[in-house]
Amino acid sequence: MATSQRFDRPKPLPNPAELLDRQVPRNQEAEQGVLGSILLLPECYDDVALVLNKDDFYDDAHQRIYHQISELIREGRRIDITILVERLRVSGELELVGGMSYLGTLV
Repeated sequence: MATSQRFDRPKPLPNPAELLDRQVPRNQEAEQGVLGSILLLPECYDDVALVLNKDDFYDDAHQRIYHQISELIREGRRIDITILVERLRVSGELELVGGMSYLGTLV
């Protein structure tokens, strides 16, 4: 066996266009779990906010929900499902996030 055949050759680099077409890894259940945890235990928001911002959520509805939760915190208001529903309704985003029924599934 020739020396050049004994070693694995490096794989060619992927085409940049192929890299751009790939989807970012995501986990719908994890995003729901984070939002549900904040709604059930609002005191955990500070720890979550150290690691995540709204752009870390892949799902647009989850980005909107997290943004509204963050705004409530910024304004010094408490977090609960009733206040969040009203906030989303006033901003015109309630139906965009799946309505009250979807928010109910988070908690």
